Amino acid sequence: MGITDPPEEMFGRLMSIPDEMIPKYVRLCTPADPEEADRVAAGLADGAMDPNQAKRGMARAVVAVYWGDGAAGAAEERFDLIHRRREVPDDVPEVALPATLAGSERVWLPKLLVALGLASSNSDARRLVESGGVRVDGAPVTDPDAEYPPPALLGRLIQVGRRRFVRIAPVAPPGSGDGSG
Repeated sequence: MGITDPPEEMFGRLMSIPDEMIPKYVRLCTPADPEEADRVAAGLADGAMDPNQAKRGMARAVVAVYWGDGAAGAAEERFDLIHRRREVPDDVPEVALPATLAGSERVWLPKLLVALGLASSNSDARRLVESGGVRVDGAPVTDPDAEYPPPALLGRLIQVGRRRFVRIAPVAPPGSGDGSG
């Protein structure tokens, strides 16, 4: 977790720490007093405290330190939307199909992931696809050789992992929206 990470990313990363680290994070990364950190540690040790609830409280507190209470609440809500309810967030960024790919006859999925900034290299993208970490319109894609004609990608939702989403912007038909209608 970096202190400059966006609130949603920060919250998600904090939720992925091992349960045994919660008391240390409460003590070192939140404004909680030492007695509160001791209470969390004791509650987790004797089973009186639910680790998920303790982790959520810690994650909210850390995000609030850097981004404020409103952002912390919104980050938790987004986390629940994606991880608990398995829904697509409303604020998925829409990006144009890169011009270098739009003119191609077919677009190789790993190359698309790299062009969209969802993978660091073709090899990384292939590994993501092979491991089942890539979805197109909600359907898992596991064939690293998958290719798509560019028009078939327009309007599609690309998901990598649980938290990264991009929608490929549909292209407006010629003459629409330019006042010549």
